[in-house]
Amino acid sequence: MFRTSIPGHKECHLHNGVYGHYGEYCPRIVNGAFWHWWGELPPYNDYAIRIINEWNLLNTVKSGPNIELLDPWFMTILRPDGHLSGSDAGPSCKLQTEECLLYSLPGPVDWWNHLLVSQLKDIVLHKESKSPMVAWR
Repeated sequence: MFRTSIPGHKECHLHNGVYGHYGEYCPRIVNGAFWHWWGELPPYNDYAIRIINEWNLLNTVKSGPNIELLDPWFMTILRPDGHLSGSDAGPSCKLQTEECLLYSLPGPVDWWNHLLVSQLKDIVLHKESKSPMVAWR
């Protein structure tokens, strides 16, 4: 199983809530660049999804193993408040107060686990019905 890259959020320590929609995140990406080049992640994820689909299509003919996709990008993009930063980190944390790529527990990572379990159930159902799964976005 391949997990797509997850987003970072610039100045995440300033956020107290979630974004209402993807459009609140998009203006922060300028010319593909973002703090730490996070703006490069969506094209990278799209490329990975295309390669996985091509691999799986080829293996349909050759009877090889499929690569399954776990894509938490869109569910995570709305959570700038879920990062391990500021007061969430706690007094013993040695990370910078602006750690805006790692996530707190509990938080978005718990929903990735829920997504993983749901995906594993779907894989079993598709294998039993012999219908191929397609990675899409």
